[in-house]
Amino acid sequence: SGCFDLRDKEDRWIQIFMENGDMIALPAGIYHRFTLDENYVKAMKLFSADPVWTAYNRPADHFGTRGQYRVSSADGL
Repeated sequence: SGCFDLRDKEDRWIQIFMENGDMIALPAGIYHRFTLDENYVKAMKLFSADPVWTAYNRPADHFGTRGQYRVSSADGL
């Protein structure tokens, strides 16, 4: 188990507690991180396109997926 942290539109962290059997879907380009607690965790990442995953440190607004996310989130999606 652990916590998935996401950034909201005002750049504040939103924390979501996750445990065995939970699932979360994130849009491409959203800032996020996962923090474990004292329990063992096995995670599976599923992607719909290539490249499947590239880690970017903040700020990353100049990358394509981050820019696309910012436009869609500004529209309320």
